[in-house]
Amino acid sequence: MIQERRYLPQTTAEVRAITDDNGVDHIYGRGIVFNQWSRKLGWFKERIDPSALDYANMEEMKSFFNHDPNYTLASLRNKTVSISITESSCDYDIIAPDNQTIKDVVLAPIKRGDVTGSSFMFDIAEDGDEWERGPDGIYLRTVFKIEVVYEQGPVSMPAYLQSSTSTVSRSLDEVIAMTRKTESNYRRQRALMHVIMLQK
Repeated sequence: MIQERRYLPQTTAEVRAITDDNGVDHIYGRGIVFNQWSRKLGWFKERIDPSALDYANMEEMKSFFNHDPNYTLASLRNKTVSISITESSCDYDIIAPDNQTIKDVVLAPIKRGDVTGSSFMFDIAEDGDEWERGPDGIYLRTVFKIEVVYEQGPVSMPAYLQSSTSTVSRSLDEVIAMTRKTESNYRRQRALMHVIMLQK
């Protein structure tokens, strides 16, 4: 399996940092959004079905800043990040580490609005997505089943939408092959019907 990444812009991710009444810093974000078409991811767009996380393994999920394990913010196993899955999204609540590096590098830019989005890393389950070709020629991918969510967290450059193309290409190649086979069968049937009509 090759992990895929998705970046969500500020308007979707709603990343914010808040210090609670006990002086504890929290980072809130919307890591995964359901039933919304992504912007164009190179040669395709995708949306994630609300049921995609029903059987996802999230036990080892962590939260990094900018996907960098040197800036580990929290882990689900350690209960320093919690998630809330609603009809529209999967949100996270990170209890930020209490050290000056995180305060300076992560919390301060979020509070100022310089850090503008979230990202998540995941694997799709086998046969967990479907493809169709849109009217504009762009392929549309719907993700119905995510196998593992590795990480969710804030990122500073959500405008750069990145994906691991080998995983995406593999499932798309199957769709293209199936489409070509269907088209080939259609052409054969049409040719056969043409021959039959000429014989009558």
